[in-house]
Formats: sequence, C-alpha cells, structure tokens
Amino acid sequence: MLPTLITAALAIVATLLGAIVSGRFQERAAERQVRATHGEAIRRDRLEAVTALACAVSDHRTAMWRRGDAVLKQAASEQIETLRGESHITRSAVTRPLLPPPTPTPRRQSSGSPRPAKPRRSPSTSSWTPPPAT
Repeated sequence: MLPTLITAALAIVATLLGAIVSGRFQERAAERQVRATHGEAIRRDRLEAVTALACAVSDHRTAMWRRGDAVLKQAASEQIETLRGESHITRSAVTRPLLPPPTPTPRRQSSGSPRPAKPRRSPSTSSWTPPPAT
C-alpha cells in the first residue's frame, strides 16, 4: 500500500512540475514574440519617419531651387512671393518635429532638509567664496 501511495504522489508532483515548466516556457516564448513584434513596429515607424523627412527635404530643395531660379531670371514679384510662400511651407514641413519633445520628469527631493549649497569658486580669483545666502 505504501509503495503505491509513494508512486502516486511522485506522479502527481511530476505532473505539476511538468505543467509549471511547460507554462514558463510558453510564457517566455510569448514574451519573445511580443519583443520581436515591438521591435519590428519601432523599426517600421523609424523607417517611415526617415522616408517622410527625406521627401520633405527633397520638396523644400525643389521649392528653393524654383525660387532662386525665378529671382535670377528676374521674374515678376508676384511669382517670387508665391514661390517664397511655397518655400516657407516646405521649410515648415522639414522643421516640424515628428515626435513630441520628451517631458521632463520632476526631481524627487529627499526627505528632510534640502542639501546645503556647495561653495563656488570666484571667477576672478582662485580663492573660494561661500554661496550666496538664500
């Protein structure tokens, strides 16, 4: 009777351990898949951003060439103003930020009193001067 119980207990423990190990392997495989998909999405977004910037730079270069050509050929001032407006539009397409600027994270102050200011070196002399009183 005892050997049967030990055998059954070992079978149950082995089954549970097998399920845990198998679940962990599946979890790691899913994490790798998510990382790979995320990496591909980032790469695609970067490629699209660089392509859009290259197109905008090419359009701006063309607009500037047309404007300079009109000035050199002494075209009508209306046409030059139109081309100037077009070059301003294409320049704004080049200089427009494609991503929002990162937001600064607020600095956490340690508990208690703030750190005392360090003494600063005076620019005119080599002696140390105390920090200004606050």
